[in-house]
Amino acid sequence: MILAPAVCKLMPVYPDISVEISNDYGLVDIVAQRYDAGIRLGEQVAKDMIGMRVGPDFRMAMVGASSYFRRRAKPRTPHDLTTHTGINLRFPTSGGPWSWPFAYCWIY
Repeated sequence: MILAPAVCKLMPVYPDISVEISNDYGLVDIVAQRYDAGIRLGEQVAKDMIGMRVGPDFRMAMVGASSYFRRRAKPRTPHDLTTHTGINLRFPTSGGPWSWPFAYCWIY
């Protein structure tokens, strides 16, 4: 939604460059790994990096099937989610799971 349109605009203007895209959740040092650029969520940008916005703010949602919530109590706080079954993202560099930011917006 963001990267493909940008690359499609870039290529005709700079036909001599080569673009390679690597999708990796590891928080590697992009300079040491010889990348020319990287895209990360705002809170994951190192202090010595120069950052610029490449897209609008977006929100992620945690959802569950109504059949699941017929068997389980609906969470009222983010802490309640610790007792629920879910899928999370684990970062390869830190070994830790994604720390989800939460805002309350329950739709029933």
